[in-house]
Amino acid sequence: MYIAGLYNNQVYNKKMILFIKTFLIKGFEIQFNKDDTILNIKKKIQTLKQINFNNITLINEKKILLDGMTMSDCNIANESIIIMIINKQKH
Repeated sequence: MYIAGLYNNQVYNKKMILFIKTFLIKGFEIQFNKDDTILNIKKKIQTLKQINFNNITLINEKKILLDGMTMSDCNIANESIIIMIINKQKH
């Protein structure tokens, strides 16, 4: 397991930009709306970095973000920090 930080930088036309920094992969960014669910965010990360969305846990303010919640539900605002934990696959 390793931990990565997601840093919310700016908002463009209701879309948020998150910069994702990790120890093992080069940083990247994703765009999303406040109405996107956590599951949608995980799937966007999977598409960009081939990390199985089932192995991703997102945390904000010491709370695990549940897949059915929206970014708005989680009070994710401009310049918020989200922690991404990637769990090893079970064999």
